[in-house]
Amino acid sequence: MHGLAAVLYFAAIVGTLERDPAKVERLASELIELCTRQGFALCLAGGEVLRGWARSVSGGSASSIAWIEDGIRDFQVPGGKLSMPYLLALNASSFLTFVRRLINTGSTAIFYFKCSHTLT
Repeated sequence: MHGLAAVLYFAAIVGTLERDPAKVERLASELIELCTRQGFALCLAGGEVLRGWARSVSGGSASSIAWIEDGIRDFQVPGGKLSMPYLLALNASSFLTFVRRLINTGSTAIFYFKCSHTLT
């Protein structure tokens, strides 16, 4: 089952490179389901990051970014360091997509307040 989890994980990563959020969502959901059943914590965290990315670039809310950040936090264990730069890049990409969406809808004041409030 570890082999199947690895295939789903890397296929979803390929989906992010193809900018295909529907494909990533499908593969990440399968990965999360498998890892939950089998107790594969590391791949589960990766699946959560990938699902968060897919939902974020598909027009999801700020909770999509929270899923990414939760997955990254869970991924910070021995063995998880190798994929960390790519997962952090997905987080940055999702955050920028979210900011662009806010700017396009004129919601920058709310965004500024939330960011400045969390930084203090």
